[in-house]
Amino acid sequence: MISILLTSNLLLGSSMICFALTRKSRRTHFIFAGIVALHLALSAAWLVIDNITGNGINGATIFHLHYGFLNAGAIYDRWPSLLLTASGLLIFTFLAKKSTGWGQLGLLRPKFLSAAFLLIVGALALHPATKNLLQLNWPAEEAKDFYANYRQPIIQRIAPQPKSFIFIYGESLERTYLDDKLFPNLVPELQQLEQSGISFTNIDSLLGTGFTMGGLVASNCGIPLITPSHPNSMSGMDLFLPGAIGLSDLLHQEGYRLAFFGGADLNFGGKRKFLQSHHFDEVLGRAELEPKLKDPTYVNGWGLYDDSLLDLVYDRYTELAANHQPFGLFLLTLNTHSPDGLPSKSDELSPYGDGSNRMLTAVKASALHIVKFVRRVQASTWGKDTVIVIMSDHIAMPNEATALLDRGIRKNLFLILDPKIKRGASIPRLGSTFDIGPTLLPFLGFTGSIGLGRNLLDPNVLDSEIAHIHDPAVLASWRDNFIEFWDFPRLSQEIHFKAGLITLDKRRLEAPVLVTLDEHDKLSLRFEFDAEWDVRLAAQARQLPQGTRYLLFAQEKDIAASFPRVVTGQSDRWVLLLGRAGAGSQLIALPETIETALLKKDLLARWDKLR
Repeated sequence: MISILLTSNLLLGSSMICFALTRKSRRTHFIFAGIVALHLALSAAWLVIDNITGNGINGATIFHLHYGFLNAGAIYDRWPSLLLTASGLLIFTFLAKKSTGWGQLGLLRPKFLSAAFLLIVGALALHPATKNLLQLNWPAEEAKDFYANYRQPIIQRIAPQPKSFIFIYGESLERTYLDDKLFPNLVPELQQLEQSGISFTNIDSLLGTGFTMGGLVASNCGIPLITPSHPNSMSGMDLFLPGAIGLSDLLHQEGYRLAFFGGADLNFGGKRKFLQSHHFDEVLGRAELEPKLKDPTYVNGWGLYDDSLLDLVYDRYTELAANHQPFGLFLLTLNTHSPDGLPSKSDELSPYGDGSNRMLTAVKASALHIVKFVRRVQASTWGKDTVIVIMSDHIAMPNEATALLDRGIRKNLFLILDPKIKRGASIPRLGSTFDIGPTLLPFLGFTGSIGLGRNLLDPNVLDSEIAHIHDPAVLASWRDNFIEFWDFPRLSQEIHFKAGLITLDKRRLEAPVLVTLDEHDKLSLRFEFDAEWDVRLAAQARQLPQGTRYLLFAQEKDIAASFPRVVTGQSDRWVLLLGRAGAGSQLIALPETIETALLKKDLLARWDKLR
C-alpha cells in the first residue's frame, strides 16, 4: 500500500508541474488547489490510521473517524514525513516553473492544463484511501449471498477415538517472522519444528480479524468480529455472539473438556464473555493465574510472561491428559504484544542481534518458549495422542519491526503438529483464520463445517469459493448478517434499570450502554471499550442518523458534555436519557440501587412526542 501511495504522490507532483506551466483563471486555480488539498488530506489521514492499524482504513477506524479520532497522538509519528512530502512537492513545482520558462511553451499550455487535471484525478483514483473507502462503503450488490457461503456448523465423527489437542495462539506471531531473508536466524527452532508439521503458508488477514478478539472469533466461529461500535467494546453483553456456533461448541457436544489460559486480563475486549458463551469449561486469565506464580511480582503491565504461562499450562495439560477424557487446551501468549514487545527477564540476557530492537528479541524468545513447551508435550507420556496447533492470533500491529515486516508478504502463522505425521508438508493454498476450525477437525477424528471456514485440505473446496469469501467488498456487504449473530434482546414490555445494570428481555447487560431502535423496533446495543480514549457513548448518541430512537444509560459525568441542556451535573449518579436523533432528548429516570421499571408503551409514547 505504501508503494501505491508513493505512486499516487508522484502523479500528484506531475500534475502540479503541468498546472504550473499554464495560464489559468482564478476559478480554475481554486478548483485545482481544492483537489490538491483533498489529496494531501487523504494522505495525512491514511498514513496516521495505517500507522495505528497496520491495515489502512478499516471498519474500526471508520467508526472512530465518524465519532472521534482514533488516537490523536499518532499524528506525531507521521507529521514530519507529511510536511516533508508537501514541501517537496511545492519546491519541485517552483523549480520546474523557474527552469522551464513561460514564454517558450505558450502554445502547449492548454494541453498542460488538461494533463494536470487528468494526472490529479488519476492520483486520487489510485490513492489507497480511495480503495479502502470504496471497499467499506460500496458493497458489491452481487455479494448479497451470505447464506450461500455460510455453512451451518455441524460435526460428524469419522474416527472411533477422538484426539485431544493443544491450541497455541501466538500473540502477533505472524508467519513473516519466519522469513530468513528479513530476519536471519530469528526463530530457527520454530522453523525446524515447522518441518515436522502441516504448515499453511498463505493465511490472509481479513475484515474483522486483525486483532486478538477478531482472531479468536474467526478461528472458532468462522466469521469476523463485527459490532455496532468498537470491535473490543462488547464486554457489557451478557452473551458474546450467542448465535455463532463455533468449534468449541461442536466439540463440547462431543464430550470435550475445554480450557483456556491467557496471561492478560480476560475482561479486555470481552474475551471472558466470549469463551464462557461458547462452552469453555475453564477460563483462566491474569486474575486467576497470578496467585499461582512462585514470584507474584514477576509480571508485566499486560500480565504474565510467556515462560510463566507455559509452565502453568503444562501442569494443567498433565492433569487433563491423565483423566482420559478428550480435551482441548487453548492458550494465548503475551510477550510479543505491540508496540515494543515484553521479553521475559531471562530473554533479555540473549537478545536478537545487538538488542536494539526489543520487539525482535521478544519474538525470538517467545517462539523459543513455545517450541520448548511443544517438545515437552511431545516427550510426555501422552504426547503421542496429542495434536498441537500453533497460529498467530492476527497479523502484528505497528511495532518496532513493522518496517522490516512490510518488506515481506504479510501472512498469519498456522501450523498443525500431528503425532501420526512423520514428514511435514507446506500448503500454499489461500486461506484465512475462518478456515482454522474446519481444517483442524479431521486431525481430531471429525469432519464438519463452521461458518465461512473451509477445510483447506479438502480438494472438493473450490479456490474461487475461498477467493469470493476473501473479497473485502463481499465481506462488507454481509455486515448486517454478522450483526445478527449477536442475537440482541427485544424491546420487552418492561425494562428494568439499576445502577450499572439494565435488564432487557430477561437478559442482564452491563452499563454504560446505548440502546438504539430502528423503524421496526429492532434493537442494537453499543458499549464502551476503554473510557480513557474510546469515543463516549454520549458522543455517539449525538451522531446517530436522523430520527434514530435511543436510550442512553450512563453516569451523569459522562453525559453532561454532550447534553448540557439536559444533564448539568458531574456526579457518578446513573441517569437514563431518552432521545430521538435530531429531535431532542429528555432525562426520564435516575436509577439507583433500587431497580427502576419502565413500560414499553410509555417509552414509545415519549419517542412519538419527540418527532
